[in-house]
Amino acid sequence: KNKIDEKIISINQIEDRIFDVLVKDKVLENEIIKARENLGNNTLASFNSVFQREYAKIMREVADKQGNLPDDMKSIDKVKELSLRTQNRYRQYLYNSLENNIEDDKEI
Repeated sequence: KNKIDEKIISINQIEDRIFDVLVKDKVLENEIIKARENLGNNTLASFNSVFQREYAKIMREVADKQGNLPDDMKSIDKVKELSLRTQNRYRQYLYNSLENNIEDDKEI
């Protein structure tokens, strides 16, 4: 697993790390695609649970390593903002990968 090497002074430093974990989580991707097909919407309940799990992991790691957390990592509002930003990036990633799959199918 990728460990945190730098001193974390802001919640913004962990966004890419959480996003990378989400992108690699194929179970999550399949759940979201299935939910979209079955429910016809962009339900992201699965996204939220994976985000919270990964955020909690990173929070513990930062606290263990540094002995404290940056103030914005303790702020519910800042965590919500990070979740929304990451969710938007993830949606864009899914949209792009689905578009690419459709393009690939057309070429066959």
